[in-house]
Order: sequence, then structure tokens, then C-alpha cells
Amino acid sequence: MKKESINSGNFTEQIAWMQPVAVKDSYVQTKRTFSQYKTDFAEVNPLTIDEMPVASRIQYSETYTFTTFYDAAINSKYQITYNSENYNILKIEKINMFLFMRVTAIKIED
Repeated sequence: MKKESINSGNFTEQIAWMQPVAVKDSYVQTKRTFSQYKTDFAEVNPLTIDEMPVASRIQYSETYTFTTFYDAAINSKYQITYNSENYNILKIEKINMFLFMRVTAIKIED
């Protein structure tokens, strides 16, 4: 757990935390989907943008950090929605005695 200077005044970007839920489809199969858990304001920073050739095109992967207030319920099974894009959580780092958290997440490519 890190001790660092965090300014919550930098939490200017709205994000939505998406909680995993299991639902039954018309064939009574269990399907995993997401529902909104809550919205938050966060400081959002791009971490990396990588290019990778896939077949005859270039595929990009974008990784961001989202710094916001700590919430013990959020774990790596959740997703983040930011600017109408979905992100899978890779890592959650607790900061300043559980006051804040920094989440590293990768954009989901369709």
C-alpha cells in the first residue's frame, strides 16, 4: 500500500463501475453480463497504447489508470465504462490507507 499525495480535485472524469451479474437466456443457459454498480469521478491517465499486427491490420490496445476514492466492493471482475468505452480491470492498487485506489485497466476491443 503506497503513501502518496493525491488531489481529489483532479477527479474530473465521470466513470461507471460495471458489476458482473449472471442472467438466464431464453434457453435457460447462464450468461455473464454487467450492470451498473455506481458512477464516480476519477483522474484518468493513459498508460500505454500498443500496436500489434493482427492478420492484415493493426490492432491497438489502450491501457489507462483510473484514480478515485477507495471502494472495497470493487474487484478485478468488474469493468469500467469511460467515454462510452468498456475497460477490463487488470490491477487495483490501494493508496493512502484505503482512502484512494488506482485501477489499471485495458480497453476492450470489439
